[in-house]
Amino acid sequence: MSKNKDANTQNKTGAAPGNSPSDVLARMDELIERRSVINQRIADIKKEYGLIYSKRQQIQTVMFDLQNRLRGLPEKDNLYAELTTKLEQVELDSVRNDEHSKRLDEEIAHLETVELPSCTITVCAEDVMEHHWQIKQALVVVKTIHVAIDLQNQLITKTKAAIPDITNRQQERYNLLADIVMDNAGEKDLMELDAVIAKEQNAVSAAEKKAGPVIENAKATVNGLERKLAAANAALHKLESKSSEVAHRYFMGEAEKVAVQYVNNALSLKEQHQRLLGLDFVLNKRDGYRIVYPGAKPIQIPLFQLPQFDGLGNPSSRERALLNGDQIYVDQIAQAADTEEARFKAIVAGHCYP
Repeated sequence: MSKNKDANTQNKTGAAPGNSPSDVLARMDELIERRSVINQRIADIKKEYGLIYSKRQQIQTVMFDLQNRLRGLPEKDNLYAELTTKLEQVELDSVRNDEHSKRLDEEIAHLETVELPSCTITVCAEDVMEHHWQIKQALVVVKTIHVAIDLQNQLITKTKAAIPDITNRQQERYNLLADIVMDNAGEKDLMELDAVIAKEQNAVSAAEKKAGPVIENAKATVNGLERKLAAANAALHKLESKSSEVAHRYFMGEAEKVAVQYVNNALSLKEQHQRLLGLDFVLNKRDGYRIVYPGAKPIQIPLFQLPQFDGLGNPSSRERALLNGDQIYVDQIAQAADTEEARFKAIVAGHCYP
């Protein structure tokens, strides 16, 4: 039974224990927090650059002033020694300022090229399903708490409604007193009404005594449920706030998977394209026959901003292409043609051309 349960769990999440979607999503929390810290540090460094630049300007102004004051001043003059000492100190400050700037350059380069790229994580389809399942579960928790609060509030309302309302009895007594003064009623009527009021007040007191603990308990329960609701809403908000990142990481993962196939196919196409151009050159040279369509547009295989394309093509060029037909030169085509000719000669000679 336990074995089947484990198998069902694995089928549900699509991941083996130890590398489950929940592990990936928890790891994402850490990476998002780490990336936030890194970005804050980068922002702080850029602010420091402003201070360094301002200090450099001040130092240059002071150095220029000291150098001007030293010009033409005899070395034996007491002021000369004083100004020279100040100038040496300012020059030392300048060196320290530049060293600090260099350290910041190294730090920001490390943060941007090493630390930030390391704050990435691949999200697969199972992770996406797990994330949205967690959101649905969190919504169920929030809804369940809302229902529980409503039930407690209904209990409070119902319990209060069970307490007799005798607020009108006092006004009825006032009216009876007025009638007695006007000889429209007697003391006996008042005694009878007071007896009714006393009986009803006893009933109210008994009902309030019985309802009090129920109402207080319900209010306390609502208080506790509202605290749980706040925590549940916070958990839901945290999950929903990650949805954009989950989607981004999923699509980036898909792009990188496609990129692997794309690069392999593109490199193969590039090789085949080069061969066809070489064969076209050979055929044209031998027979005046062309296999390239006249006026055909040059082939373009663009690069993409993904790690799978690192080291391929020339991303700094305007075209940013893995293969740009406009930049295939005659000598390259001639070299491809020579390769095809060599292949043919090897076949004629009865050799196997590699």
